[in-house]
Amino acid sequence: MTESKPDSPEKFVARLRAIGEAAYHDKHPFHVLMHQGKLTKRQLQAWIENRFYYQWTIPKKDALILAKADDPDFRRAWITRIIDHDGMGDSEGGIRKWYKLSEAAGLEVADVASLRYVLPGVRFAVDAYLHLCASRPLTEAVASSLTELFAPTLMADRIAVLEKLYPWLDSRGLDYFRGRLVQAPRDSEFGLDYVVAHCTTLESQDRAADALTLKCHILWGLLDAILDRASGPPRREFVTRCEISVDFTGPKRYRSPKMSLALHPVGLYSVLPWVGSVPSVQSMAIRGPGRTGKERDQIHKGVLDCKRRV
Repeated sequence: MTESKPDSPEKFVARLRAIGEAAYHDKHPFHVLMHQGKLTKRQLQAWIENRFYYQWTIPKKDALILAKADDPDFRRAWITRIIDHDGMGDSEGGIRKWYKLSEAAGLEVADVASLRYVLPGVRFAVDAYLHLCASRPLTEAVASSLTELFAPTLMADRIAVLEKLYPWLDSRGLDYFRGRLVQAPRDSEFGLDYVVAHCTTLESQDRAADALTLKCHILWGLLDAILDRASGPPRREFVTRCEISVDFTGPKRYRSPKMSLALHPVGLYSVLPWVGSVPSVQSMAIRGPGRTGKERDQIHKGVLDCKRRV
């Protein structure tokens, strides 16, 4: 049987870019509302609180990728991503810039930094991204970061929108987005070159495209959780955690025996794109003795729905 030839570099790049055109979260209804100036102050604050969990996780994700690399040149290039977010010396990192955004929006930095108001669905989506980078080979983990290819346009639009349509937000808090206008093109160029150079078979190209698609779905899942809560009750602390044990059929590399997650039904549905990336779910068992019977019934119903959908 003859093995199918890989796409040319140009065709492969076009394929990756097409994924962003179709699935990047700039098209999510929450972002559409934001860019139309239709979010309330509290809804925008909730986005800042919850998106911080993603920002807070990015350096850990990049450290996982860094640990997979044997090439010193790769490590020297990739480590700049961690410095961009954590800072070094007098250089202020993205996390501190996000604190300034929080202050500009009228939030208490201590509340944002504590993660106390992060929605379970957001935690689940972001933790799925961390799991993706930990469990996939280096090239696929790098490919998942290529959502940065599509970020500069969104960032530029976001700066203009927030300054014009949300005048109560102090524009000095937008430095994080201004910094990403420079960092994202630099990082995505390096990542794209690496992925193209190392995906030399059709199978490896397919798996890289799958990783990027999955990352787009995870970003959508994050916003799904925020949008779901946007018209719901006031924020509350989410401190209950439970364990979800997942047994996947198929190759061992897909199996994740146990994850500790803050979970509620929105969280379960937020991770469906990730669950759906493996052949099938054999079982999902949830333990959380502090939960009410009603909550547990809702979660187990979601598990059954999940199993049916994959």
